[in-house]
Amino acid sequence: MTGATGIEDRLQDGVPETISSLLDAGIVVWVLTGDKQETAINIAYSAKLFSPQMEILKISARSRDAAESTITAYLQDIERELPRGSGISVNINVSLADLPPHYPKRALVVDGKTLT
Repeated sequence: MTGATGIEDRLQDGVPETISSLLDAGIVVWVLTGDKQETAINIAYSAKLFSPQMEILKISARSRDAAESTITAYLQDIERELPRGSGISVNINVSLADLPPHYPKRALVVDGKTLT
């Protein structure tokens, strides 16, 4: 005997538009979920939290050193893209308002084991 099943979780009405409005207002939105990384990313796209123009940065590390190394590499890549002489230092405290308007938008996806 063979069988298949599928479940589709649907977003409540207005969720994508509400999240889009929050982002347009400059509000930083965090989503915490127990879903697998790829499922969480798909939900973020459907909720309009992520856009196709965004670069998705993923951290899936099994040690503090590995997580720190990945974060440092991402920050160095981001800093290299800044215009020379901009005076902007990319660190945990950098504000989106400090970045040039054409600066690429990014999303960070961190799995649960990395958070631990």
